[in-house]
Amino acid sequence: MKTIVFHADDLGMCHAANTAFAKIAAYGITRCGSVMVPCPWFPELASLARENPAWDIGVHLTLTSEWNSCRWGPISTQNTASGMMDSEGYFWRSTADAIKHVDPVFARAEMRAQIDRALAAGIDVTHLDSHMGTAFSPVLMQTYVDLAIEYRVPAFITHIVESAWPFSQYGAERTAAMRAAVTTAQQAGLPIFSGMGYEPLDEPDNRLEQYVSGLAATTDGLTHFLYHPAMAGDELTAIAPDHEAREGDLAVFTDPNFQIALQKAGVSLTGYRELRDAYRART
Repeated sequence: MKTIVFHADDLGMCHAANTAFAKIAAYGITRCGSVMVPCPWFPELASLARENPAWDIGVHLTLTSEWNSCRWGPISTQNTASGMMDSEGYFWRSTADAIKHVDPVFARAEMRAQIDRALAAGIDVTHLDSHMGTAFSPVLMQTYVDLAIEYRVPAFITHIVESAWPFSQYGAERTAAMRAAVTTAQQAGLPIFSGMGYEPLDEPDNRLEQYVSGLAATTDGLTHFLYHPAMAGDELTAIAPDHEAREGDLAVFTDPNFQIALQKAGVSLTGYRELRDAYRART
């Protein structure tokens, strides 16, 4: 059977992302997503989550800051020895640069600080995942898994398939390190996903058709299917060159035709809250 967690990425990044998610959650297909704690609109998302306790909100562990006009940096330190900041004092723009420069000890402290801030803000954290896949790197993935075990929440982790994103960029030695982290997760009883689905943000046209095709392409088992909804407007346009795809994602997840497509596909929907509660019940 195909079981899908539809997951809204980049909450808290901007007001447009938060308002889009609120609209989708009210529509009812999914209430699952994760928040970027260092970002400027995190407080608004935290307030909305407190007002809507049924929302299924995780921490989108953030160690990169990719845009030009809206940027963010660490909340745990301003120490340049951390390797987490570029010459402007923000997180590095790319995952490659973040991993090249980061001190894993400082990265662990930063990820912990982001989880703790979300909890302190009243968010009932249901899971962890990683912005731009940075925590999936070999030097950080064991920490990523360790934090999930410590906080007793699922993390987005897939079975290691060398030909599939995000592991294809790594060689055999690095893949072995990630495989060891996945083994740790399995031994701890964390849920392991069969795969991941997403539609590219550089292909904004025909988003509904893309998602319907994506449903057909998912395999049996548990799939984390991410998307990036945001409300159209000057704010989003100024921040994100891929704004049209993000606007399209909002349209898809509030489209009755997509709900019909889900019914025809015969998929089962779940969320991280259900996965977390089941994990905690058996451990």
